[in-house]
Amino acid sequence: MPRQLFLIFIACFFAIAALFAQKEIVVISYNIWYDNPSNTENPWSARKAGVIETLERINPDIFCVQEALINQVYDLEFDRYKHIGVGRDDGKKAGEFSAVFYDTTRFEILKTNTFWLSENPDIVGKKGWDAVCVRIATWVHLKEIETGKTFYVFNTHFDHIGDTARLESARLIKMEIQKIAKGEPVILCGDFNCKKGSKPYELITAENSTTSLVDARQAPQISLTGPEYSFVGSDFTGKYGDIIDHIFVTSNIKILYSRIDFNCGEKCPSDHLPVEAKLLLP
Repeated sequence: MPRQLFLIFIACFFAIAALFAQKEIVVISYNIWYDNPSNTENPWSARKAGVIETLERINPDIFCVQEALINQVYDLEFDRYKHIGVGRDDGKKAGEFSAVFYDTTRFEILKTNTFWLSENPDIVGKKGWDAVCVRIATWVHLKEIETGKTFYVFNTHFDHIGDTARLESARLIKMEIQKIAKGEPVILCGDFNCKKGSKPYELITAENSTTSLVDARQAPQISLTGPEYSFVGSDFTGKYGDIIDHIFVTSNIKILYSRIDFNCGEKCPSDHLPVEAKLLLP
């Protein structure tokens, strides 16, 4: 009997230790606005410090950016962060990135790739449907070094004009997640240029689909903070609007909280606000 009690104690000890060993993952999705040389009122040279200060303050484990040009990508590769991604125009360095930055002290890359949001996702630089811009999705398969847990991060930027392009991009993203992740946990970040209730949003979050994704801000019984908008406009001062930047996760990921960070002083460092979520892997 004492031996049985000892074994039960050991089993409970390791179960409790494993529970406490679980670490939250802080994720950010942030459209940083591209380095537009014609914008002299709030250029990247003036905005860069604000973006970096925001990232340093939130201290994410993973952050996904949209609209970043190669020089901006390099600027954000500070401290312990490295990036994954390619430019949308040539699959190398030209054009905007949908880059994923990760903490190199916590994660290691297993595999990564980019596909184009079009009828031919493997064709580099291809516009899709009625989109006015080339659009991409970059994904990475990561392993948490301490626990060995693996998961996927997808980052994308839907077209701002093409209604069909946004809907078909949502459909393509769901298909690619199902094909690539094969049931593993997935975090999907991006500027989707669509709000809750829109057709692309409803397609992404459809419960009857083979890959079920949940909006981190819509999960029940979580803490929500920050404004109810993520787009602040070209004057960079902040205004009420729609939440068009989202973090979606598969149902096997626990959502602890989500917030939109209003990081503006006199002017915001981007025309979007960063969306943040704290998550727990299964």
